[in-house]
Amino acid sequence: SAEDYVQNEAEKGEIAPGATGGLADSEQTVTVPSDSERKIIKTYEISSETKEFDTALTTLNTLVADCGGYVERSSTSNKSLNNRSDSYTRYASYTIRVPAERAEEFVGSVGTLFNVTSNNSYVEDISETYYAISARLEELQAERDSLIDILGQSDTKQDYDLWLTVTQRLSEVRQQIAVYQGQINSYDSKVAYST
Repeated sequence: SAEDYVQNEAEKGEIAPGATGGLADSEQTVTVPSDSERKIIKTYEISSETKEFDTALTTLNTLVADCGGYVERSSTSNKSLNNRSDSYTRYASYTIRVPAERAEEFVGSVGTLFNVTSNNSYVEDISETYYAISARLEELQAERDSLIDILGQSDTKQDYDLWLTVTQRLSEVRQQIAVYQGQINSYDSKVAYST
């Protein structure tokens, strides 16, 4: 049968091992590289205050640009028209992404612009997960290439069952590749730009 053929090809090494398994099914041992190649996500939470709200926000936006970063999300509050008092509180909330190598510099500079009331930082080491996904992605790409080769060598008219089985598996593999590639891209972004 076509399924037996695919299994035989996998055993001969023509189709990548683990053709039907997911990341959890992979028996490959993942070796996490040295400290310099670890995948680290850094997140900082800063609460601060200022008496020069508009000036501080303008300066903050300039600092973000100077560090090569960008504002991912922001919100501000202003004085209500119903507030007749000269005294009121304004708020701003920013989610900022800066290159990881400039994150500490950026956080230090924020301390010179505002009165920092709290400063927290979090580090998440995703190295093991990242490299496991990368390894699985490579397996799937090799399997995809093998399946494409099988399709190129098969005579569709003579072995429709084989063609159908390989085509279905190829579709599954391409979908899995897209999912894993999306995860890798997301991790790469979070590692490269601290939040």
